Amino acid sequence: MSPRPARPLVPLACAAAAFAAFLPVLRNGFIDDWDDGANFSTNPHIRGFSSSNLRWMLAAIHSGHYHPLTWLSIALDHALWGLDPRGYHLTSLLLHCANVVLFYFIARRLFAEARPEAGEADLETASALAALLFGLHPLRVESVAWASERRDVLSGFFYLAALLFWLRREGAAALACYAASLLSKAMGVTLPFALLILERWPLRERRGWKEKAPFFALAAVAALVGFAAEIPNGAARALDALPLSVRLGSAAYGLVFYLEKTVWPSRLVPIYGMPTDLRAYWPAFVASGVLAAAAACGVFLMRRRRPGLAAASAYYALTLAPVLGLSHFGPQLVADRYSYLACLPLALLGAAPLTVRGARRLLPAAAALCLALGALTWRQARTWRDSGTFWSHAAAADPGCWIARLYLGNHALAKRDYAGAERLYREAIEIDPLYAAAYGNLGAVLLQEKRPEAALSAFARAQELSPDHPGIHGNMAAALRAEGKVHEAAREARREREITSGRSP
Repeated sequence: MSPRPARPLVPLACAAAAFAAFLPVLRNGFIDDWDDGANFSTNPHIRGFSSSNLRWMLAAIHSGHYHPLTWLSIALDHALWGLDPRGYHLTSLLLHCANVVLFYFIARRLFAEARPEAGEADLETASALAALLFGLHPLRVESVAWASERRDVLSGFFYLAALLFWLRREGAAALACYAASLLSKAMGVTLPFALLILERWPLRERRGWKEKAPFFALAAVAALVGFAAEIPNGAARALDALPLSVRLGSAAYGLVFYLEKTVWPSRLVPIYGMPTDLRAYWPAFVASGVLAAAAACGVFLMRRRRPGLAAASAYYALTLAPVLGLSHFGPQLVADRYSYLACLPLALLGAAPLTVRGARRLLPAAAALCLALGALTWRQARTWRDSGTFWSHAAAADPGCWIARLYLGNHALAKRDYAGAERLYREAIEIDPLYAAAYGNLGAVLLQEKRPEAALSAFARAQELSPDHPGIHGNMAAALRAEGKVHEAAREARREREITSGRSP
């Protein structure tokens, strides 16, 4: 079923509401110590469209990602705004608002297929609510407010455009947009499986493999490139480093986490680190596994009576699959930005009751919910104002956030508050006794405080935990020189040069 053309003012009003909720991002700066510095402030390759810059943007694997279209969009921002962060944030926000509009039209099409008896006004109202539940939710803040996550909103734009074209049977346009999505970020690799789910419900049709084969081919290439990009970055953890039992536990935890944060979006932080003591996390892993298994059984048993719930659950789990930790990348256990595409079906489920005739009585509650989400998003967006605000919020929201203590310590050190920096680095070490960077930075503070013997002890522990990390041997050389141990200092300085030049010992 194809619904009558929507009134354009409705999706535009949804986009305007999202823009208003995210307005604080236009006053935010770059978070230079959280990737923005390397991506923007000190990155010469985004400054113009010279042949060398274009070659870098089209070929670079940077921080474990291959996303040439994202780099091109950032270079265009630089051409327009220079290094004024407001321009970059404006572009990301406008992309997010465009995604709200695209999702409105997708929701309208899917609701029309699932509820052919629904009136046009009901379809319009339900689609608007779905778009608002997606666009106003504070889980979207990391993707929109973090300048380095331009890849999320840009890849999301092309992903949603591909889905909308596919629903309209415009296969060539859908495939082109899907390729653009993967060249912006590889998160959309599961789209071909989403198409299979949609064919079963709510479309109730089979379009054949010939139409979907190119999508699967693109997804396979993107998955291989994405995995290869993470290997030199050191983010892919071997199975012996993280046993399969831990990976399964973290996957179950992730499935429950994003659902919980969608329903109750509190204590959102920029990084939810892998626990240093996995034994302490086992109760959460086991409880999540039980909940996920029970939910899966319930959805399976209700699949014929509630096909929409089954389709939404399958899409949710499949879209999250690449970031659930089965193939683990990076220091995080979960991340708010991973919900950008995966939680789309949750917005549809939340809005679906409005497609039923007589559901207008729910409108006041829906409006109140949207206002509450918008207020939470406004508040959360302000926490990305600058590095100090950002890390202070992370430390306050999560007492176990070791990385927040490290960066707050760096800020204290930059202000020559040595006592404050030492305290924060020791707090980071107390939370994670295996955190090599905290020992290294603690040693730097102790060296500034003219305590070379204590600094040597901290540097030695940092070397023990991460012997080839850049800077560690250089710091040790400085501490040894302060102790008058010239020959040992020369040896450490030579080792530092070998590491930075890429030579083995």
